[in-house]
Amino acid sequence: MKRAILTVFCAMAAAPWGGCSRSIPTLTVEELLANPQDHSHTIVKVRGCFVSEFEKAVLQPCKSQNQGQNIWVEQAMAYEQINELGRNHPEFKGPAPVKLLFEYDKGREKRAWKALTASLGQKQMTSEIILLGQFETIAPHAPGANEGFGQLGAYPHELILVDALSSESNTTR
Repeated sequence: MKRAILTVFCAMAAAPWGGCSRSIPTLTVEELLANPQDHSHTIVKVRGCFVSEFEKAVLQPCKSQNQGQNIWVEQAMAYEQINELGRNHPEFKGPAPVKLLFEYDKGREKRAWKALTASLGQKQMTSEIILLGQFETIAPHAPGANEGFGQLGAYPHELILVDALSSESNTTR
């Protein structure tokens, strides 16, 4: 509960994310996904490798071949647009709005995505990177239900990107 309170406070109080993001512990993808419900709807720092391919933008463990250990990485702008549609058009029947725990900043998001794409190697994969974002996960559900994130709802976990942090300048866990 203390972490959730700290997370919400940090999300609302620290617009530039300078000092506050340092107080959030850095988790690996494996650590985050070991107990995803414990981190659902919170701001997290997560270390992994970003992979960008056709209809795929995920964070995964750098040294694992476990394809089930993927976290869909989403632009906050997508939620801003959905939320705006819902506010302006009550009849809109799209996805349920997600309350962002941080103030959307178009410039910061653009810089973060630019840093992510610039770090991609020939295999469309980054070396180890730390991302700051809002983590969302779906509750366990019946097989076949399409309630996930990303392309065709294929991913049970999502990170709404706030910022791309350098793993060189932030190596503590």
